[in-house]
Amino acid sequence: MMVKGVPGSSTSGAAITSFDKTAYQSYGWEGNANAPIGFESAIRFHKTLEMLMSRDANHKNIGKQAFVFWGDVEGEGIAPQLWDDPSAAQGIFVVPGNPSKLPSDRALSRHFYLAALKGNRGRVALSSWDQRTSEQIKSSVQRFVQCQELIPQTKARPIWVLRNSAFLDPAKDYTDKITTALVKAALLGTPLPDEYAIRVMNRICQEQDVMRSPDRAQALAFYLTTNDTMPTLPELNKHPTPEQVAYILGRIAFLMHRAQVTAQNSKKEETNITRSLKALSTTPAQVFPRLYYGCIAHHLEDKDGGGLLFRIKQALDAEFAKFGQSFDPSIDLPDTFDVKAQSCFFFGWGIRRAEFFTKSEE
Repeated sequence: MMVKGVPGSSTSGAAITSFDKTAYQSYGWEGNANAPIGFESAIRFHKTLEMLMSRDANHKNIGKQAFVFWGDVEGEGIAPQLWDDPSAAQGIFVVPGNPSKLPSDRALSRHFYLAALKGNRGRVALSSWDQRTSEQIKSSVQRFVQCQELIPQTKARPIWVLRNSAFLDPAKDYTDKITTALVKAALLGTPLPDEYAIRVMNRICQEQDVMRSPDRAQALAFYLTTNDTMPTLPELNKHPTPEQVAYILGRIAFLMHRAQVTAQNSKKEETNITRSLKALSTTPAQVFPRLYYGCIAHHLEDKDGGGLLFRIKQALDAEFAKFGQSFDPSIDLPDTFDVKAQSCFFFGWGIRRAEFFTKSEE
């Protein structure tokens, strides 16, 4: 029996299990005698998978993988809008009438399942299998949307956009591992691996990306949320954590960048800051003081009145105040940032940029 529609398999379909080669003979058994399940079970799971692959609410092909998902309740699936317009999706949906008739304790204990499939010319392979309760899936989808909307005037991006944020050429790169991690993070709430954040930040540094588009800041917001590391502003009179320092430093770095762009009346956003993004986000103590005092001396010196540079200077003072009055950038910065703190740096940049270009009345 052939399953159709799995990426990588032939148009005529591919089998989940087969014993059509002599190499599959074992202990004298040949052909279907090797099967670990009975004929009726084989037909049942084949027809079930065939049904799931035919419904938009129960499967999604992304890259070279097919993801299938279903619940204990008949017809339970995921709103297809989640994959293209997450902000419009309502998470899990079910056939009307079914769940409302169930007691609340049974509703909370219902399970929802996610499987990832890969195909080649002859076979379909089950590459992963997970299950959660329906309530956990709903919570994860809600978090997936909400964490991206922390950036002003933005909507949540679909998974394929967040995947592309980590690759220079998604069409040529091997993206399956990252895609699977993103799907599981969105639906199951599993933490995104550090590899994902590293890839996104490497692209930012390599391209001197100033995040005109918020996609990469949103990608890092998702990474930080799944790892429970979303930065907050430090409380007064308390020593900030490395993640908080990195977040505020990212906001300051953006303002320094805009100060140079404004002072030089440049049409290109290529500055000393963008050229130093890698060092700034990994070894701040070595490079930040030099860049900061250079910005003060060359781009903000004697900038009085109510112009944009004066407002940037005020904004910088406000950011430094979040550290506390005794903070000295030449001695109080950590030597290095780990991956999560680096992510906070770029997330802070993205948030501050969005605020900078948001009208004050909004």
